[in-house]
Formats: sequence, structure tokens, C-alpha cells
Amino acid sequence: MPVMLEYISVIIPRQVLEEKYLGGFRGFRSCCGERVFCCDRYIARVSFMGPHGVDWFIDEMSRFGLVYIEDGKCVDIAVVDWFSGPCAPCDWLVDDVIADECRFVAHQFAGWPCSLFCRGVASDHLSAELNPSFGSIHLSM
Repeated sequence: MPVMLEYISVIIPRQVLEEKYLGGFRGFRSCCGERVFCCDRYIARVSFMGPHGVDWFIDEMSRFGLVYIEDGKCVDIAVVDWFSGPCAPCDWLVDDVIADECRFVAHQFAGWPCSLFCRGVASDHLSAELNPSFGSIHLSM
């Protein structure tokens, strides 16, 4: 199942959280507000309104040993801008925009493209409204 994006989203595989975050996935989820958190069986998403919160969050995650970018590619964390997609290449993540202009991401596994997941997403899995007037933000490292 894909996860819907909002503004700027930080995506972390649940397996990475289990291995590196104190308290695992459940500990991570309990630290995130319900309005900004979303997940499926493979990835967790925390959304932000701007880059300053994202930079702070990535710094916090690095304290637990999570790595954002190494050799130009996402390792444990991906940052995805709603308008422009992933801010750095990410082998484990695919994204897609469906007809009603909702952008989703899904964990890349078994070679399945995100479009197979995104086309049939039920509305009860959508968690928030999108603001189309919000500008694209590119994070620098």
C-alpha cells in the first residue's frame, strides 16, 4: 500500500526503525503527532511544512544512527517534496502522481512499480488535504 505525501515528507523504512531507533517502529510512532504521521507495512512518513523542520528531524534521526545521504543516494531516510519528488536518488523508494494529483510513495520491493499500488488507493487511507499553492523546496546538504 502506498503512503500519501504532504508538502515535504521524510520517509523511513520500518525495518530501519526497528533496527536503529530506540524502541523500534512503535517507539518512533509514539514520538510523532498523528496529524503528520502515516505508514504502511514497509515505510513510515512524517510530513513538514518547510525545510527547517526537515533539517532538524534528519539531525535528530542521525543521533540514532540513521543516514540520510551517502555517495549521493538516500540510505536510511528519503526526503520527498510533493511537487518535485525525491530530493536525492533513492533505490528503495518509488513515487507516483495519480489522476487527482495526489502524490504517493511506496517501498520498492519485488520490482513492482508504484503505479500498480497507487491507482487503486482507497480514500480511507488518505490522511490530509494538500495545499497546491505551496512552493517546491529543495534541501541542500
